[in-house]
Amino acid sequence: MIFDAIVLAGDSNKPFCKDSSQIIPEALIDINGKPMIAFILESLQQSEYIGRVVVVGSKDLLQKGLETFKYTCEIIEQKDSAFSNLRLGIDVLSSNGKVLVVTCDIPLLTTIAVNDFIDRCMSEEADVYYPIVSKQVNEASYPGVRRTYVKLKEGIFTGGNLFLVNPEVLSFCTDFAQKAIALRKNPVKMSRILGLGILMRYLSGNLTIASLERRVYGLLRIKGKGIISSYPEVGIDVDKISDLELVRKFL
Repeated sequence: MIFDAIVLAGDSNKPFCKDSSQIIPEALIDINGKPMIAFILESLQQSEYIGRVVVVGSKDLLQKGLETFKYTCEIIEQKDSAFSNLRLGIDVLSSNGKVLVVTCDIPLLTTIAVNDFIDRCMSEEADVYYPIVSKQVNEASYPGVRRTYVKLKEGIFTGGNLFLVNPEVLSFCTDFAQKAIALRKNPVKMSRILGLGILMRYLSGNLTIASLERRVYGLLRIKGKGIISSYPEVGIDVDKISDLELVRKFL
């Protein structure tokens, strides 16, 4: 089975800059002589599961930044929000099946990690698949990495920065998805938007993956599936200087 992919590359590198003259797309931050997004594109295009690849961001700057690299992808001009960029990418692809969505800031991503995630997704029936990685696996593979963790009954997990989605369900969950994106690094506030019951289970340490899946279905009539991944590379993003130093070290 082949899946088309969208790479979201709309953010700037402003958190890493000392002055405005240094601002460029985050996707073009240099990592050991290559723009960060290059590592993402390589991982996707070496996967037998991936078909077309669309990058959504600052078209002129991305085309210039990638002109010395040979990637088969279409770059389209971004809109004003991450969710708008996602919808734009889906509209351009017009895919019949599910679409893999990846952020541009996980340069440790590997083809093996992509393939493993998709393999696990294909064994389950759902509308949205989201990878989670245990704290133990994260810290064993990348000592010193800082992530936002959520304590569930099955263990302590962090979320990934890619997901597989059925495009047909997006129209059902626009408001919820925008709130979820904004609150993704605040587990308590995220629990609140899922309802008091979920919040209380989270605070008491009794929240399970299955209960989250059931709540999402109850709210949106969308079947979500948490996919436990053994590859921390799906979620180690570059948000700050210490993250950038870490990925430069490991790459």
